[in-house]
Amino acid sequence: MIKFYRDTWACIDMDALAHNYQQFTHLRPNQEMIAVIKGNAYGHGDVQVAKLFAELDATYLAVSSLDEAIRLRKHDIKTPIIVVAPIKMSDVNIAAEFNITAIAYDEQWVDELAKINLNRQLKLHLEVETGMNRIGLRDVALAYEKLSQIDHVAIEGIYTHIASADSDLCSVDRQLDAFRRITKSFKPDTFKYVHVANTATTLQLELEGINAHRVGLGLYGINPDDDFIKTDLYLRLAFSLYSCLTQVSKVKKGDAVSYGGTFVAEEDMYVGTMSVGYADGWCRSNQGRAVVINGHECEIIGRVCMDQMMVKLPSADFCIGDVATLIGDCLPVNRVANELGTIAYEVLTLINGRIPRVYKKNGEIIDCNLGRFR
Repeated sequence: MIKFYRDTWACIDMDALAHNYQQFTHLRPNQEMIAVIKGNAYGHGDVQVAKLFAELDATYLAVSSLDEAIRLRKHDIKTPIIVVAPIKMSDVNIAAEFNITAIAYDEQWVDELAKINLNRQLKLHLEVETGMNRIGLRDVALAYEKLSQIDHVAIEGIYTHIASADSDLCSVDRQLDAFRRITKSFKPDTFKYVHVANTATTLQLELEGINAHRVGLGLYGINPDDDFIKTDLYLRLAFSLYSCLTQVSKVKKGDAVSYGGTFVAEEDMYVGTMSVGYADGWCRSNQGRAVVINGHECEIIGRVCMDQMMVKLPSADFCIGDVATLIGDCLPVNRVANELGTIAYEVLTLINGRIPRVYKKNGEIIDCNLGRFR
């Protein structure tokens, strides 16, 4: 097993990932699974997660850049991969070379594609603008007509992206109506894959005329909004983040802790230090929140440093090496996100390659990803 020397690490529960995948396939048994693993598989580690979802027979893996897709191909991932973000025209032949599906998302992009020579078949899904107003085709019929005339282009799918399924189902209905008007203008078997549903949509709506769904956050065990999205689906959190105490010290009343003296002890107290900080993606706004050590919630005091942070300990009964949970069953990532005023997506993807990922299956370590240090 690869060894790492950091007192901070993430643990990825592969059994939880497999469980969540199966929960979604059982929820929507008549739809193909497009497993979203962009952003380093939402911070979980793209290669290891891709291999697992490939073993579980995902129809597609979805990423957000050609670089992410090629990395998976170079790690022998054979499952179809779609890049659900723009690919530069100068790079479409590279996408075709690696058998990576691109999206046609803009009328100018379509016109430019008609002007280049494709070396081999390029598979495309059409992204349709229905209300997200990020990227997407507006004149879908014309784009389809132009693309159909280009040699080596295979139009495989059509989709849109739902903007507010975690907050406004009326806007979802408007987007779905717009999408259906477009798809009904084509013959029924024009597209092999028709997909709109992200995690929030999949959890709430059973959609007619849709034969695939794109699930991201839910595969990692997280409901995008527990208050808005009510579901009986049992999801298991796959990501935990831990650190260890590297020092336990006593400070006196009036002593300041960390940069800028933003925390001043109101009484004699014990302080624990651990080696995690904003250079790991554990941002400074965590000050004032808590971690859990030996069953106690311990407040993060003073400014979070680049590589270290301090916590208030309730007593002297703590030792160097005691493990702190930063994210885990006792501190779910949605709670962390809510306390930071953000979303779970951001919390997870901020945890960067300085943090080793340890992968467990059946309670045993099966792999370790050292990120930037491998």
